[in-house]
Amino acid sequence: MLRDENRLGTTAIPYIRHIRATSALPEVPIVVLSATKGLPKGMRGRWTKLQASLTETAAGQHLIAQDTGHAIHQERPEQGTTTVIDVVEQIRQP
Repeated sequence: MLRDENRLGTTAIPYIRHIRATSALPEVPIVVLSATKGLPKGMRGRWTKLQASLTETAAGQHLIAQDTGHAIHQERPEQGTTTVIDVVEQIRQP
């Protein structure tokens, strides 16, 4: 599964870079959950920094899911659920 995911990511990177360079993100609520485990320390730090910068450019929110790896939705389902509910409530507010 992870191998397939990495292959898809590698294939999509040029397309994603093109889209990001030629268009802006839509004005919608964005929340990014970052893991703290599962990559070498230096790579984890760079990845988390990239995720934080995404939320800054989109006026979003960056949350750190402590002691989690890639599968935050499985390791901390309550945090994922709460985050989704918060975004829905944000959307429903006038």
